[in-house]
Amino acid sequence: MINKMIENFAFINEQLNQKLKGKNIIIKIFDDNPITIFRKNIEHKVVPASTIKIFLLDVILKQNVDLQYYIEIMEDDIVKGSGNNLVVGDSYKIEDLIKNLMISSSNTSAKVLSRYLSENHDILYLNVINEINKKKGMLNTNLVNEHGLANRNQYTTIYDLSLFMDEKINDHYLLEFMNINEYEFYSKNDREVKIKNTFLNMENNIILGRKTGTLVPNVYNIILFFEINYFKGYIIDFYNESAYDRKKDVELVVNLLKSIGA
Repeated sequence: MINKMIENFAFINEQLNQKLKGKNIIIKIFDDNPITIFRKNIEHKVVPASTIKIFLLDVILKQNVDLQYYIEIMEDDIVKGSGNNLVVGDSYKIEDLIKNLMISSSNTSAKVLSRYLSENHDILYLNVINEINKKKGMLNTNLVNEHGLANRNQYTTIYDLSLFMDEKINDHYLLEFMNINEYEFYSKNDREVKIKNTFLNMENNIILGRKTGTLVPNVYNIILFFEINYFKGYIIDFYNESAYDRKKDVELVVNLLKSIGA
């Protein structure tokens, strides 16, 4: 299958260059090593928005945390924006907060989990993740908050993100938390929370994991891991002008790779 992709590299590149709407894109497939089949403006600094929550997920999962541990929500934890569904004074399991972070892109969950790392593992998340990223060679990435809301000092590049995502293509534990369509959970006080993924527009057997990031009016980002015809890959597609364009970009890539690899 991979050989077919390589043989059709020029055709794939031409089709994607003509039709993709995103302004900053990389698409890779994996054999023994990653193979870049398309790239566009990957060195430009971009706003990651909520896609940066993948970094927080990664750090949390590496701490071998007790997923059933309850964390109480404080007034200072509340961050407006996406996933605003937690109640001050109530407590929620870490597992549920992680899923809330990834499925409904909860900004408050990001703040709470970052606080948990500081209080229970002596990890100042932003300092740690920036240091980790530099060691990976991500020299044009700087994070200043956990949730991805706009800040002029928070940026990355598609190239930098690809250095991180190359390592995650076979990280089944991380991808498990990035590949949930919908979920419901209860607080310690028995409050019900129902959440649904913001990106559902694809066959479930293709998606390995995904995370969107949105800052209106025209920043619609996505990182999506896939498996097609027994090979794996990912798409990083940033700066679409609408959620519709983002959806169509992903569908175009997947359908093209399916047709070539068939």
